[in-house]
Amino acid sequence: MKSDKYKQNIVELTENLKENIYTGYDGLFEMVFKAVKNKKRVIAIDGYPLIDWSFIENLVANFYKKNLKIITYDILDFYKDKMEIYQQISKNINCDKYFGKVYDGTLENFLDTKKIESLKNNLNEIKHDSFIAILYGCGAANRYLKDAIDYSIYIDLTREKFLERIKNNKLWFISYEEIKKGGTADVGLSIDTFKLIQYICYPVFDKYRRQVLKSLDFYGDSSNDIKFISKDVFDNILKGLSSMPLSLKSLYIEGPWGGNWIKNIRRLPDTFRNCAWAFDAVANDLSIPVLVDNYEFDIPFNTLLAQYNKQVMGEKAAKIYKYFFPVRVHYDDSFNGGNMAIQVHPDKDYVKKYFNESVGQDEAYFILKTQENTKVYLGLTEACNIKEFYSDVVRSKNEKIPLDYEKYVNSCPSNPMDLFLIPAGTIHALGKNQVCLEIGTSYGYTFHVYDYLRPSLNGVLREIHEEHAFNSLNDKRSAKWVEEHLKPVKKLIHQKANYSEYLFESYKDIPFEVRIIEFSGEASFEAIEEFQILSLIDGNNLLVKSENKVIQMEYTETLIIPANIKYTIASTYTTQIFKVFLK
Repeated sequence: MKSDKYKQNIVELTENLKENIYTGYDGLFEMVFKAVKNKKRVIAIDGYPLIDWSFIENLVANFYKKNLKIITYDILDFYKDKMEIYQQISKNINCDKYFGKVYDGTLENFLDTKKIESLKNNLNEIKHDSFIAILYGCGAANRYLKDAIDYSIYIDLTREKFLERIKNNKLWFISYEEIKKGGTADVGLSIDTFKLIQYICYPVFDKYRRQVLKSLDFYGDSSNDIKFISKDVFDNILKGLSSMPLSLKSLYIEGPWGGNWIKNIRRLPDTFRNCAWAFDAVANDLSIPVLVDNYEFDIPFNTLLAQYNKQVMGEKAAKIYKYFFPVRVHYDDSFNGGNMAIQVHPDKDYVKKYFNESVGQDEAYFILKTQENTKVYLGLTEACNIKEFYSDVVRSKNEKIPLDYEKYVNSCPSNPMDLFLIPAGTIHALGKNQVCLEIGTSYGYTFHVYDYLRPSLNGVLREIHEEHAFNSLNDKRSAKWVEEHLKPVKKLIHQKANYSEYLFESYKDIPFEVRIIEFSGEASFEAIEEFQILSLIDGNNLLVKSENKVIQMEYTETLIIPANIKYTIASTYTTQIFKVFLK
């Protein structure tokens, strides 16, 4: 498998823009020193949470070598007391044993306005003497200080790196002793950490990043060797990315039911015990590896959406979903593994009421590979008694005894090229010994009904969420209903000499549409008003061409095609493409 995704997303710069790329912290000093010489006296160096700010000492030392007087302010000293912040957010993280509610506030709600006002006065005085002020830390360029700041830098962090760091680091604004401790979340984090991330960090700090990016002077990429680029270069990169097919950086996650097919296909290292999920287009959690004048950058996909959500998603989708990319595509692998947990996902009304989220969770499984006698669990059996089912689930959970889940949960034989629709409220699970391409809206609310008394990879039993599961469960979706509504057959809708396009009819409540393209040679597609997602499900070395951009796709790889882009796909032999877009 091809692994160098930086060479897939290439943005070219004009010669004058190439001069505005700085590498390392020496490059940061050079950049800031130029600003100081241009009479910029108050410098804000901002960034996403868990940036390592130790470089500030070296930056200050370099200014002293130039005989310049520097005064620094750590913005973390200007936050409210940890207990006061905890009181603001406690109801959001303690309202539910397993989940929480999205915090609607902003970063500025965490700042001490009296301290900030005093700081603002100090900064205005500094402009009248010979000092240079450097504010640093997450929140340094906040809106209260906007008028006092002469020059701002924002250092970004991908979600992958943020999740790596938060496992070993604590956030500065919260007293961890006050958080009610729970077990392990489905994503492998502790429940308390999952709550902080999902309901506080992402809503607050992604919103804040969108705010700061509008007025920055330089942007920093801290994912690999740190690099800084001017606003002009930054805008040029994002504009380029918004108008070309995008190959995102894949994320591989182990799981208690995970298989080994994706691990082998993608040549993952032996350190992976298995691969349950391969995230290729779970866009909100991933980054875009991009090559700019031979420099490698990792731009969080959410950073692109912060500036170009309409161009990437399309006008209609951006109006509905704002800065949230509404469809995800990833692989689930249970090949030589186990069954997924029996589970239910909530609809839009449920997540709004209980979690203050805006998008429900609809899904579909497209079966790619199977062994013998594989099945997908979908809907209830005709004989299912819901009260008895619930009682047995609770008994299994409390007494740690097996649940006869097949008494209650319907199963369907699964074969390659089958599509199973899973509208919110439908009980389901992928059975063992197969690989599927999972398509869905948001995720994060997997309510477990039964997990076979099987420990997670850390040796602890995963949580069972019987109350949420049965409150979300649509008990009308039994075997006969599933057969009639959730197992669509593909229908030919377009055909040319070397090209056929098939449609899987979708259930009314599911917002996305699925198609299969079979072709050889070349096939061209007109621009549509909203994004598309393409996955190569049969074939290799597929070329996707758009204007002067060409991206090569290998078997199982996935691309996001931004809105309003015309593109051509080309292959030397018969190939199949899986295509998803909003209805």
